[in-house]
This record gives sequence, structure tokens and C-alpha cells, in this order.
Amino acid sequence: MTVEYGTVKALHALAERVGLIDIVNKAAPKRNGLPVGELAFIMAANRLLDPRPKYTIAEWYQRTYMPEIIGIDLPPDSAYQTLTRCLDYLTDDVQIEIEMALAGKVMESFHLKSKSLIYDVTSTFAEGEGGAEILQYGYSRDHRPDCRQVNYSLCVTMEPTVPLFHQTFPGNTVDSKTVKETMVRFKDKLGLGYYETVTHTIDPAVQALLLVIAIIGLIALAYGFVSKK
Repeated sequence: MTVEYGTVKALHALAERVGLIDIVNKAAPKRNGLPVGELAFIMAANRLLDPRPKYTIAEWYQRTYMPEIIGIDLPPDSAYQTLTRCLDYLTDDVQIEIEMALAGKVMESFHLKSKSLIYDVTSTFAEGEGGAEILQYGYSRDHRPDCRQVNYSLCVTMEPTVPLFHQTFPGNTVDSKTVKETMVRFKDKLGLGYYETVTHTIDPAVQALLLVIAIIGLIALAYGFVSKK
């Protein structure tokens, strides 16, 4: 039988370099059963290499070299329950802890500079009734004011462009209100130095509001803020 080797080996090497599995296991410890970090890596690798429903991931897993790499036995008859139960450990707070620890490790491992960071906000609308409370009516970039939406932001490094973390906000959140919260996350979670300057590239509409709304808070956080178009 032919097994997939090169792609899973390369992906695992990258995960090892940034300590992905260890970071997840530290943030989401599990007393019994298969560790969350290894299971999360299996699901992430599948999503990147051959996206499929969770109930068929075990079949894909067995056709790769991954069982030999990480040493996890994932029987097809119980894999779906094992993988879905793993997700119960990845609460919102745990995900934030993982993402911040991973961002710091990525910056360290690849010698990325934290003085130039790109930040932007976008949104996705949803049709129909019901749904999560985060879906709210707000400024629609999709020109669908009749639909509720969720806002989400992404922060990446500049040259090279590497994603650090993302965050979701209710659909009625004004873009400018997301910036101060983002800066606090930089300072508290990534451990940026007191005098370190962070440059953000953001939407022009946000820039004017920031000069009035956010600058006092940013000074209090001891950051230098420079916005660019």
C-alpha cells in the first residue's frame, strides 16, 4: 500500500519547530485517553492536506505516514467520537492561550520582528433566523445591511507576512473599538517590551476615528502608534 509521506513529514517538522503539539497539550491537559495536542494536529493536518468530514479522517490517517510519526492509534470505528470529544477541551479561553503562545513561538523561531504588524478587520454575513449571539446587524462591507454578520480581525507580521492571530467580534462592533483590545493582547500575551513600537496598517476609515478615540488609551499602554494606508 502506498502511503503519503512527504507532505505529512514536512508539516509535522514545522509543527515541531513551533512547538504546536506541546503548546496545545499544555493549554488543554487531558488525564486519560489520547492527548489533545496530537489529535488537534491530526485534524489540522487533514484540513490542510485533504479536507474531509471527521468521520472519514481515520481512513485518511491510515493512508499516511503520520501514525509512525506521532505514534497515535486511531481506529476507524471510534475515531469520530475521539476527535469530536477532543474539541470539548478547546474552549474559547484555551484557544486564545494556544494562539498567543503559538504566535510568540513563531516569532521567536523564525526571527520575526514585532515592530511592524499588519492589522485589518473584515466581516461575513449570514442569512436566516436563529444562530449565535455574535451575529448582529452592523456596517456591511458586503452591501447586505438586511443580514446579520460577524466581524473578525487578522494580525500578521510584515515582510515576511506571517499570520499571528485572529479574533472575532459581534457584527455591530465598530472597527476602531477592536484596535485597543488588540494592542492589549500584544502587550499582555506576546510580552512586547515597554518601549516597543507597533505599526499597524488599517482601513482609512478607522484611522481618523483612532486619532480621537484610541490615542489616549494607546499612550497609556506605552505604545507608539503609526497608521498607514
